Amino acid sequence: MKFTMENDSGINVIVMDGDLWGGEETYQMQFRIKDAVTALVERGERKFVMDLQKTKRANSAGIGLLVATFTTIKNLEARLKFCEVSDRVLTSMVVTGVKQLFDIYPKREDAIRAFIGESLKT
Repeated sequence: MKFTMENDSGINVIVMDGDLWGGEETYQMQFRIKDAVTALVERGERKFVMDLQKTKRANSAGIGLLVATFTTIKNLEARLKFCEVSDRVLTSMVVTGVKQLFDIYPKREDAIRAFIGESLKT
């Protein structure tokens, strides 16, 4: 499991690669994502999308990583949207009761368009 940061149409995209299956790797990734996001927010970035296209499964520890990332971004007064969430990951979100916390979009383009639409309204 790993992640990369991309910029797509002025939006910061956290691209997850691999299942979120708990253990030390997931725990350490949580801090790496936090550091990357914090550095971007310190440069003025406030819009993030987490792309889960390459993540097919997540257990409760993996969902914890998503919640920790969401909380970090929210506490930094930034916004996070999720996209490309598989049915299995979505089921884990529902079972753990966190789905209602997240803005979830079927495609990356939809999440980015939502941010762009919000910018046009302000």
